[in-house]
Amino acid sequence: MRSVQHLFVIDPLPSLNLALDSSLRMMAALAALGHEIHICEPRQLSWRSDRRSATARAEAIRFANDPTKFTVGDPQNLELANFAAIHMRKDPPYDLDYIGTTWLLESAGASVRISAPLLAQILGHAEREWPRVACGLCALAPASAAGAVPRPVPGQRR
Repeated sequence: MRSVQHLFVIDPLPSLNLALDSSLRMMAALAALGHEIHICEPRQLSWRSDRRSATARAEAIRFANDPTKFTVGDPQNLELANFAAIHMRKDPPYDLDYIGTTWLLESAGASVRISAPLLAQILGHAEREWPRVACGLCALAPASAAGAVPRPVPGQRR
């Protein structure tokens, strides 16, 4: 069985506070469930007009029993449509660059779940009104986290 692939769009790894960063903990938790995790920065996303699709220059990240201990693979160009979930985890500022990045992520296709909780809150949309943008971390956030009911990620163990 093929593992479930996740893309985390994050700030540069050297800028993260390894001891406190919640994105690393989420990635490590998903990896512990057998999911495949990739990371990229917003600037590593691009639109391929020849294919009418979006891609990420992403790196695989693997954890060694601790969210602060990881190895990162070589960058690869990956189609966004191939990910089961894309998690937009960029820190402030939430400006036009952030919004533009979410628009690019939206181009990934209806089969991809996109977690962009702050943007959904800023725009005042509930998940049922904006179906492809999840108002919390897919499958891990409690229902009260952002007013959304989390849905299982494909391949999630119950």
